[in-house]
Amino acid sequence: MHLTIARLRIWIVALGVVLVAVLAIFLSYARYKAHRIVSDLPGKLGLQIARTSDSYTLSQTGKNGHTAFTIKASKAIQFKDGDHYTLNDVVITLFGAQGDRRDRIAGSEFNLDQKTGIVSAQGEVQIDLESADSTGDRGGKDRPVTATTEAVHVVTSGLIFNQKTQLATTQQFVDFKTPKFSGHATGASYDVQKGLLVLDTKVELSATRDGNPILLHASHAEFLRTSMQAFLLNPLTDYQTDHASSDESIVYFRKDGSADHIDAQGHVHMTTDGGQDMTARAAKILLDPKSQLQRAEVSGGINFISSPTASNASPHQMHGNAVEATVEFGPNGTLHHAQARNAVSFVDQLRGLNGDPQGSATRELRAAQVDVDFSQTSDGHSIADKVLAAGGAAAVLHTIPSKGAAQNTTVKGDQLLATLQNGKAITSLHGTGHTSVLDVSPANATNLSTGDVLQVNFVPQAAGRNPPAQAKPPAAPQPAGLASSTASSEIDSTIQEGNVTITQTPAAGASASAPTHATAHRAEYSAASQLLRLTGSPRIDDGTSDLAATSIDYHRDTSIANATGNVKATYLQPKSGQAASTATPSGFAGQGPTHVISNDAILDQAHGQAIFRGQARLWQGGNSVAAPIIELHRNPETLKAYSDGATPGAVSTVIATASGPQHPASVFRVRSRDLFYTDADHKAVFTGTVATEDASGVVHCDQAEVFLASTGPAPKNPGAADSGQSRIDHIIATGHVVLQQPGRRGTGERLLYTAQDGKFVLTGTSSVPPHLYDQIHGNVSGDALSFNSQDDSVSVTGGRSKAVTDTRTAK
Repeated sequence: MHLTIARLRIWIVALGVVLVAVLAIFLSYARYKAHRIVSDLPGKLGLQIARTSDSYTLSQTGKNGHTAFTIKASKAIQFKDGDHYTLNDVVITLFGAQGDRRDRIAGSEFNLDQKTGIVSAQGEVQIDLESADSTGDRGGKDRPVTATTEAVHVVTSGLIFNQKTQLATTQQFVDFKTPKFSGHATGASYDVQKGLLVLDTKVELSATRDGNPILLHASHAEFLRTSMQAFLLNPLTDYQTDHASSDESIVYFRKDGSADHIDAQGHVHMTTDGGQDMTARAAKILLDPKSQLQRAEVSGGINFISSPTASNASPHQMHGNAVEATVEFGPNGTLHHAQARNAVSFVDQLRGLNGDPQGSATRELRAAQVDVDFSQTSDGHSIADKVLAAGGAAAVLHTIPSKGAAQNTTVKGDQLLATLQNGKAITSLHGTGHTSVLDVSPANATNLSTGDVLQVNFVPQAAGRNPPAQAKPPAAPQPAGLASSTASSEIDSTIQEGNVTITQTPAAGASASAPTHATAHRAEYSAASQLLRLTGSPRIDDGTSDLAATSIDYHRDTSIANATGNVKATYLQPKSGQAASTATPSGFAGQGPTHVISNDAILDQAHGQAIFRGQARLWQGGNSVAAPIIELHRNPETLKAYSDGATPGAVSTVIATASGPQHPASVFRVRSRDLFYTDADHKAVFTGTVATEDASGVVHCDQAEVFLASTGPAPKNPGAADSGQSRIDHIIATGHVVLQQPGRRGTGERLLYTAQDGKFVLTGTSSVPPHLYDQIHGNVSGDALSFNSQDDSVSVTGGRSKAVTDTRTAK
């Protein structure tokens, strides 16, 4: 961008200088031609002398009463035909049609044909053309042209002046000089009445600007004094290392002679030795009364390119185009503002990345309109400071490291405002209105984030060609969302606000084929820490899980997400053919979604685990677990619930068992210190002061193992009995077992419950056998005590007599 504007500035300055110089040249030529015309007329006619006089004066008055010209000579020779004269030391003064100009032509010898009114100069002719600001009616008075009023001094030969047509012409070499510039041409004509000066061919002008030479070439030039217009054909300007040209240019002057504006048409072209090149169809340049640049309008399709050269070994190469542009200038012709319009495109190619000299990056800016603000350096140069792109604005970042695959990132917005460092490197990019960041990975995986406002901060450029590398390179795992904004190694951080939505689509054939969606009010990403932070009601949904919290931090390098405050997670059973989520819990062998809430959570996608802390609660259908900490693991599929201290009964578990052929539906509750569930075995292990409870009674023990039977897929009618929920197969309670049922209390070391027949078997040790107290039959003991929950019968096996006693208690 900076190079483009700099090139445009150089071109405009050069063209402005050229056009001003051309104007002066035109004035000089006009006067010069008039002088030549007078000089060529006195060519010797070879006639016989009739009379010689020491002085000669001839004047002619126009129809408006103003003197048109006067001819004075120190000596006049009249030939016998009476019409031809030879004049020596001749001074011809030419006046404008309104007496508002006075030009002077002088030569040593002129020939005059009084009959035809032709005056021809013999030898060299000196012409002094009065400046445009030395106006006023001379009243035909022939006062000397002073140094103050003289604008152009012309030297030529072969000048012919026609008194009747007021036309001075020459085909010879014309040399002219002003206090500010000089030049020459071959062949010229000057129409005194029309004020039209024509320089036929090989026009060349030289001048200086700020102490530097300016050289202008043109194949043809014309100046019309009445309308104050100068026309140049094929002008070419050289100013320092700048070269500007066009098919034709027209310079418009003010009445005081200063250039007002310049129109250049056809193949407008500017080049510099620094590798800058710009072309356009047309350009219009406005100048102030001191000929300083004010504004430039360039149109008809603009193309530019900036390439490194031997003198400019920059790692940047830029090119771009637009349909039209406007450039505004400040004091002393310094760039102030530039605007490119219609199909604007700027491409900056960078050789060498941070810490990777062999890598490369391309940045392209596209928009309907691009505005550039310039600031001034201490040495008076203009550099691009801010760039505003509006109307479908898009910045495309393409990074190609020397090792590894390329990354593509596209940033869009209704408006994109870029802040530049030293006029080249982008330090930040601010977007407003429908902003988006799209990243496409080498495997064609995509990450898209959208929002109302976007802020992108780029890695600061070091002074050297290849800045130092970042602290951390991008890791392989991609976050669900704004990871897209960090695909380019040149981006340092990203902030997106307002209705932020993030979509991550895996590459075709990836194990996680479902896209991940996220929403939040604000999303921040830091390349240094590789951290993506979502705040403002953030939510992440990957098709099988849905996570919400007050804030979510995603660590891109480790694929770990930290959710804080009001954490809510929902896990869905994967559909047929769909890969399971990396942290999908088993849900106690049940069917349907699993929900988890907690104060905080840590989700490790890489290792397939999730840890919920602080008043955590998990439930699936009628099953639930409440504990200070709940852990979910994918491989193998396990669930852990435990306390961060030694609080008894910190874990509360509820299992809603399905109805079966031999027993009704019921709710099984367990309080324990810890819970460990493995889905492969459908086994839940409760430890640490365990208390279980169902409709039949309460069991206290040191450890309880609950074995579940999967019910298979959920039925089509969710309201039906056995609608896909868990079913208890059997339970084993060990260690200080205490069974309490209405009217009955049993103790032992091991209790086995089988759901199929509703039977309890209580056993103990040889030293401490099981014991049962029944309100009706009293105390019962033996090697094993069996209870049937269906008919309340009790069977005692073993004991001293090895007898088997069946006891039926009253219901």
